[in-house]
Amino acid sequence: MGKYVADSVYIASIWPGKLNPIQKMVGAEPDDSKGRCTTYQLAPVPRRAKACVIEVTDGFETCRDWIQSAEQGREINNLRPVDCKQIAANLVAEWAGGFVDSPHGAGLGIRIISGSVPHEDELREMHNELSAFCEWSFQEAERHARLNEWREITATMRECAKWLGRDRLWSEPQKSGDLVPCAACQTPISNKALVCPQCGTKLKALTPELAKLEEATT
Repeated sequence: MGKYVADSVYIASIWPGKLNPIQKMVGAEPDDSKGRCTTYQLAPVPRRAKACVIEVTDGFETCRDWIQSAEQGREINNLRPVDCKQIAANLVAEWAGGFVDSPHGAGLGIRIISGSVPHEDELREMHNELSAFCEWSFQEAERHARLNEWREITATMRECAKWLGRDRLWSEPQKSGDLVPCAACQTPISNKALVCPQCGTKLKALTPELAKLEEATT
């Protein structure tokens, strides 16, 4: 019997944000002393940078044989191979799934590629997916901002605004947490603002120093 040679596939990503690492209870070797836990991780990719690519190989997992364990009164485990394509598909679903309301054709730009590096057509499709996703996420964040639903604006939406090159008050976490709607025009402004920069409404009493300065300039 010939020596087993593991097969592998590759996952490419152009998503600019941080993704949580994923652990799978599989090992690259049939010997269980080598461990049964593999961590997969994709690095953030700035716009116009090269795609991040990781290799996913066939794995092995240890499974309890419940029937034999019951019959023999002791723990019996069997070794089961796990196809790299199955592992990779599950990884992509965990990283890029979960956006059930996103429009058709939109995505994070994460996929299984045909080779070890993405070719031009794959990169173009990934870019189009990400562009559509970022545009959708940006418009969702704009809608939440208009409704003063600041807590609904997520880190993913902020990442999309950054990728699109669109600077908004809500796209900067250090600013968006201090925003409140102007009582007159409802424009998001700092909760420390004395005057709304949009409509000019005085929101708080001016300090004596600022009041004197205002009198001197009018």
